[in-house]
Amino acid sequence: MSNANALVVYTAKRIYTMDESLPVATHVAVSDGLIVAVGDLASMDVWCAQAQREGREVVFDTSLAQYVVLPGLIDNHIHPFMGALLMPTHHIAPEGWRQADGSIRPAARTPEDYRRLLLQSALTHNDKSEWFISFGFQPSLHGTHDRAVLDDLFPDRPVVLLHRSFHESSLNSKALEKLGLTETLVSTNPQTNWARGHFYETGNALMFQRLLPHLMHPNWYHRGLAQMVKLMQMGGITTAADMMFGVIDPAYEVAALQTIVEQQQAPMRVVNIFDARS
Repeated sequence: MSNANALVVYTAKRIYTMDESLPVATHVAVSDGLIVAVGDLASMDVWCAQAQREGREVVFDTSLAQYVVLPGLIDNHIHPFMGALLMPTHHIAPEGWRQADGSIRPAARTPEDYRRLLLQSALTHNDKSEWFISFGFQPSLHGTHDRAVLDDLFPDRPVVLLHRSFHESSLNSKALEKLGLTETLVSTNPQTNWARGHFYETGNALMFQRLLPHLMHPNWYHRGLAQMVKLMQMGGITTAADMMFGVIDPAYEVAALQTIVEQQQAPMRVVNIFDARS
């Protein structure tokens, strides 16, 4: 095993550098966690000689020899906190939804498919006193699943359907009861439909304020953030800019990132940009 101060030269099948002066290379040298050189094997000689003069070990690593290497991607419109909230939900959406384990939840393109997948997912939750939350509902494709329909399907458990837009939600009576919402309480908000259990825009925010204590519990939020980090890594994202940082709880969000990203040494960085509205 190489020591921490070693110069490691990796060999790859091909390295796309995104540098017009040297678009393709075969070797990359890394020292103290930083890339110090990219090029062919001959161009590594000067770096190897310098490391040897400094008394440092030089290691040639061929573990990537059969792979194509790309620079890490930068996503400037991603919200890790949103992934933390949504990843533990049951994903039933118009498109297939990739999971952190590499599997893909099937797409639901018809009301029949949506109803079938919804009922199948609910069977995995034996404790009917606990929340059943699904994300991805799209009324134009999935048909009517308002309060009355959800009460018929789930008369004895709290159910929340988070719409695919994330700007709306549909709840059954048990969910409204569990959240402590009443017709009088929501009547002053014009973006709610109590009879249908439909909350949108500011009405959705009203509902979320009461659901957040459940979603922000470490058993939910940390699990979701860990899944989000895995998905980002699978997508090659090494730098993410959260343009809505602080919209929930800045201190809590930072602490969760430190626990899931920093302490577990996930190969990425998250740049937090405060949402001025929060």
